Formats: sequence, C-alpha cells, structure tokens
Amino acid sequence: MSHPREQHPSHNERMLTTLEHIAGTLSRIADALEGLDVVERPADPEEAPANDPARADATTSEDGGDPERLEALRAFLSSRGVRIKAERAPDPADPILDRLAVLMGRRYPDIQPFYTTLKRNLNDGRRFTLNMKKAPQRTLSTTCQFASRLHEVAFLEDYHYQRAPRCLLHATPNRIPRAINFLTGGWLERYAVREVIDTLQALRPGVPFAWLKNPQVVLPNGDDFELDVLFEIDGQVLWLELKTGDYQRHIAKYARVSRLLGLDVSQSFMVLTGIQADAAAELSALFHMTVTPIDALGETLEGVLGTAG
Repeated sequence: MSHPREQHPSHNERMLTTLEHIAGTLSRIADALEGLDVVERPADPEEAPANDPARADATTSEDGGDPERLEALRAFLSSRGVRIKAERAPDPADPILDRLAVLMGRRYPDIQPFYTTLKRNLNDGRRFTLNMKKAPQRTLSTTCQFASRLHEVAFLEDYHYQRAPRCLLHATPNRIPRAINFLTGGWLERYAVREVIDTLQALRPGVPFAWLKNPQVVLPNGDDFELDVLFEIDGQVLWLELKTGDYQRHIAKYARVSRLLGLDVSQSFMVLTGIQADAAAELSALFHMTVTPIDALGETLEGVLGTAG
C-alpha cells in the first residue's frame, strides 16, 4: 500500500514565511515608536501657538501685590465682621503651577475633552484612551502639549500619543495630593488671579492692587468659610469663586456671603467650566453674583475693570 508523500515547504515558501514574520515584527516596532511621538506637527504653522503659556513667565498667584492694598483688603474683611484664620503660605512650585493653569484657562475649549476624561479617571487612577481622530488640528496640538506638560511634572504617570492613522492618546493619572488638588479646581483659582492681573495691567497700568487666595475665614455667624480669590484694587474689592462642577449646591450660599460682604453683583463673580453663556446669564439674574463661563472671563473682567476707577 502506497502512502502519500509528505510535502515539505520549498525554499521559496520558507523564505516567504520568514519575510512575513519580519514584516509583522517591524510593524509592531513601528507602532511602538509611533506611541513615543508626543505632539504631532501642526499642518499650518499659523495654527501652532506662538507662545507657550505653560512655560511663559507669570506672576505667582499667591497672596501679594501692593502691601498697602493688602492691608486695606484685610481691613475690609475686618470691617464686615469677617476674621481671617489663616492665609496660604507661598509654595516654591507656584510659578510652575501658575504657568500650567494659564495654559488650561486660555485654551480650555481645546483641552476640555481630555481634561474631562482625565478628571473622571482621577479618583481611581485608571488608565484611559482618548480617540483624537476627529479633533481639529489646534485641539490635537494643544491637548498633546498639555498632556506632555502634565507628564513632565509627574501629574500623569504615563502618557503617549499614537499618530495617524490611529490618533489615540493614552494617559494614566497620578493620584498624588498635589495633582488631585490642582486638577480638581486649584488650577482655575490660579488662572483667575492671572487674568485679573493681566487685565489690570492692560487697562489700568500702574494702579495699585493686592490679592488673597484661599484665605480661611470665620464669618460673623461663626461659620468657617474659604474665599477662593479676593482682590483689592485701589479701593475697589472683587471676589471670585471658581467651580469646575457642582455649582448648584454652592451658589445660594455664595450669594448670601456676597451680600454679607456688602459687594455689588459687579464685584462678586462665579466662574464656571462647562456652562453656556445663556445659562450663566440666567444664574446671574437669579442670584446676587455675576456668573461667567471660563472662556468669557477676560471679556467680563474688561467690562468691570475698564470702567472702574
């Protein structure tokens, strides 16, 4: 009985199989190298930010300014029956965090999808992937710039971006206290300080001013309270409260504190992320505060500070 002869692959077939294995390995290496590319070059140089707010010089957001105006600010609180328990001490990291906050605030619409996803995964430090395939070039470039800076300062444990055709951004939050405090709202307070200072220097150069950030106070009724940002500008007081969410539980109380401090609506601000201008206008009409979306803060401040004095 004859048996079928066993078929052995020819030399050409063996060579083809080897080449296929090599091609597969090279493809995997290329994918890995793509993952190391952090920022994709913008298609149009005009779309690329000329200056990097995350690296530009910035006045620290901690308590400061004109010493005489700072004392006037403390005296203002005392005259309203508000006692200061503690003022936040300067931190060597303030200039770094302030520059990062400016990047976030001035380009918030571009970083919002990434920031919202990052914040959602911050509690458990879970790794996430964001599909950037449909993102405009400016959004892509700014988001990668922001994520890269977060990685540099160890607010992300890892980060990489896979370029086209994948267009996937991978990141893992770092759950250290400083990162959590900054990303859950501390950045917005720092940005607000910078915006007020920049607006003042543009519209009223030389005007004396001072500010307190996060002073812990005791209200006249004995309640403990923390003010986000309080400015004294040549006799005019501005109070800003900043929220990245959950404002509904706080706005009524803030409106009561505004009245307690004797501030007009134009002196009391609530700055919110993720709110439309029409909704902000409705809140302003309902409560004793000027409510503004983050991307309209500069314009709102110009309207108030440009007509003051």
